[in-house]
Amino acid sequence: MQGLAVVEGSRKEVSGPISVGADVPPMPAGLLRAVETLWNWSVQAARGVPEGGMAAFEKEFRERVLKIGARFMEEAIPVGLGTGYIGSVVGCASCGGKSRFVNNRPKLMTTLTSDVRLRRAYYHCAACGNGRAPLDETLSVSGTSFSPAVRELTCLADAEVSFGRGSALLERMSAIRLHKEEGRRIAEELGRELERQAVEEVENAWKPRKPSPRENPETARRLYVSPDGTTVPTVDGWKEVKVGAVFTATVPRAGEDPERERTRYAGLLGAAEPFYRRLSIEMQKMGLAEDTEVIVIGDGAHWIWNEADLNLPKDRVEIIDFYHAAEKLWEVSRAVFGEESPEGKRWAQKWSRKLKKGDGGRAIAAMGRLKPKSSEGRKVVSETIGYFKSNRHRMRYREFRRRGLFIGSGVVEGSCKHLVGDRLKHGGMHWTEEGAQAILNLRLAVLNQRWDYLWLN
Repeated sequence: MQGLAVVEGSRKEVSGPISVGADVPPMPAGLLRAVETLWNWSVQAARGVPEGGMAAFEKEFRERVLKIGARFMEEAIPVGLGTGYIGSVVGCASCGGKSRFVNNRPKLMTTLTSDVRLRRAYYHCAACGNGRAPLDETLSVSGTSFSPAVRELTCLADAEVSFGRGSALLERMSAIRLHKEEGRRIAEELGRELERQAVEEVENAWKPRKPSPRENPETARRLYVSPDGTTVPTVDGWKEVKVGAVFTATVPRAGEDPERERTRYAGLLGAAEPFYRRLSIEMQKMGLAEDTEVIVIGDGAHWIWNEADLNLPKDRVEIIDFYHAAEKLWEVSRAVFGEESPEGKRWAQKWSRKLKKGDGGRAIAAMGRLKPKSSEGRKVVSETIGYFKSNRHRMRYREFRRRGLFIGSGVVEGSCKHLVGDRLKHGGMHWTEEGAQAILNLRLAVLNQRWDYLWLN
């Protein structure tokens, strides 16, 4: 280990960092000895690979490297940043009074390497009782013992899998060891902050002279909006989650199918109006303009179309998801002909095909000619005819297909499963509404490609 400048002695406690442009001080001798020890161990351990296997060698090597990395951070932070001492008396950020330097206090910070021990200048305000450590603020660890990178990986893991499973995966794949409840607290804390930002974003979007939240520099030619609903188990029973996909698509040539391009998502446990406002924000981010053709695809839920009237452009195109409409015909078939009736299956298949090629008018007439034998069958037929009549203008599938429009809502149905079901609806889960929304917000940040932005800002 030739050529490295070293200095003997233990680390000195300093109040301020090295000045800009100054030479980096020599490496402490203890660090050099630790690196030499790692080298010697590595060579000896490598000799045992044929008997013990590469995996055992690799895991042990990683543990040793991470511990040395933590030691490097312990030595580098006070040299590069100091202790955070900024004077004997400073202004109190909480009450405007005076905070006085008390002493240098220890802190154990969990990082991606290992635990790192710090000593930081601590200030206390006698007027309001609040204390602060400026170095904690610089390192983004105020009020927590986990570094930002540890918090990021914890949130990312807990956004994808259960809290217990997330903690187990982190321990297996990194040096991070934390209880699942600590992981829950970290993840839900970020999720609540994202909720605060979402509420603020909506409020600002409806204020005069506020800039548009647009993120796509190009104007969207066609913008699809596809809302849907699913449920999550809460401590107060099953609650509805409204989910929406906003996506752009190509305008195809005659005879070709459209192709989906970019997609963003929104999700909210709550009423339809605030949910639609979040959908509107995502539309603006996707490049909504006055000449954008807006297409709404959904099932027959009244809230979808009522809120579209209140929140979306008036000249939009509305489409009932074809597969939802076709399933209504199959429900009629089962109610009139029986569950396994070949005649009923032929009837449903025939009119599903005709519905796709035309509009709902002929299907309505076909249902009107049926003679159900049971009161339940007559009820199903009557309700389905009413559904088709009220949504007939949304079932012009021949015209929609000719114009190269999507007629199915598979995007949002898939997002209901991926965004909500895969994480929030496992056996034994009972969420608070706030907790479920927090994790939903994390998953939205990942899907909407905001994750890196969150941690870089």
